[in-house]
Amino acid sequence: MAENYSAMTVNERLFAAGLLDEYDLAKASGERDRINAVLRQVGLQQDAKGMNRQIKGSVG
Repeated sequence: MAENYSAMTVNERLFAAGLLDEYDLAKASGERDRINAVLRQVGLQQDAKGMNRQIKGSVG
């Protein structure tokens, strides 16, 4: 991951990575695998409760 996202909110990370539209489409689909595929690109993942969490060991 080239960008350091550590001090950014989820939306800031997605905006900086150019992934906001892709994330919105994934959220609309309701498919957690699809959502997580987008979030992983900015060092996050969504848990079973729908919370976005930083991936352990990610730089971002």
